[in-house]
Amino acid sequence: MNTYTGFCIHKDGKGTTWIGAVDAQSVEAAQDTARDECAADWGCSADDVQCIGIAAGNVDILFWED
Repeated sequence: MNTYTGFCIHKDGKGTTWIGAVDAQSVEAAQDTARDECAADWGCSADDVQCIGIAAGNVDILFWED
């Protein structure tokens, strides 16, 4: 397993950006895991979430403005 940081948004473009560390076997699997974890945090379907980025490792975000 590798650790990645996923970046997800709601497909309708409303709301903020979800950023979270996920463990997965590949970048492709990390995208699915990030969508699933984001959807669970937001209480929506993973079908409503778009993964917009994956970074290697558990990235420390020092500043983010939506």
